[in-house]
Amino acid sequence: MKTTGLLALGVVTGALLCFAGSDAAPATTLTPFRIEPTFELKFPPALLLDAVTQGDVWVLVSVSAEGKLTDSLVTRYTHRALADEAQSALGKWRYEPARRDGQPINACAEVHFHFAATGAVVSLNPMSTVASLTAFVRDVPYITTLCRPDELDRPPAAIHTVNPPTPSAGPGGRVVIDFVIDEKGRPRLPVLVSTTDQRFVAPSAEALAQWRFAPPTRRGQPVAVPARQEFVFAAQP
Repeated sequence: MKTTGLLALGVVTGALLCFAGSDAAPATTLTPFRIEPTFELKFPPALLLDAVTQGDVWVLVSVSAEGKLTDSLVTRYTHRALADEAQSALGKWRYEPARRDGQPINACAEVHFHFAATGAVVSLNPMSTVASLTAFVRDVPYITTLCRPDELDRPPAAIHTVNPPTPSAGPGGRVVIDFVIDEKGRPRLPVLVSTTDQRFVAPSAEALAQWRFAPPTRRGQPVAVPARQEFVFAAQP
């Protein structure tokens, strides 16, 4: 039985999930980031011994304006070994950044891996909001690591926060960021929802990266959960 196959990159449609560090205004031309697979995925031999010949993995992927993978988070999978293979590949492949009106930007999208013993197919599945990633079909035997806030044993609680520095002068404003709290309570994959002033975006993102939360749990097991944070800046004379 053949355990490797030529990797095919699926067609990308729709809007990207996020543009970290940019405003939420519509773009004239929006181009998703592209993945350049530099080697073929391998179907884990241990799964073949268990008569498993196919499976799926979904990963949230963040790519910088420089074409570098900045973060990846598995959101659901059929087999842990496939999830490990997918994340390993993502860390080694090359990327072409997303572009807004021809200019490279930071961006996120969900990447879907479909594994089969004869090969693997990868496609980007852009979605409109982080919250929509939890709208999964419940009768499919996936292991879901990203859940809805109402599925948690208790609401997310911040145990360490950092206030962003306020620019030295100018009017006040607000920044709203969507992000994911991972199984260890770390903020991941920030998404800029809106801002009244670009001056506040970078300080807000840098401050949020230092926050820590009590690890989210569902039925006592660590999970990831989408969250939203608003930063309010006072006017400075």
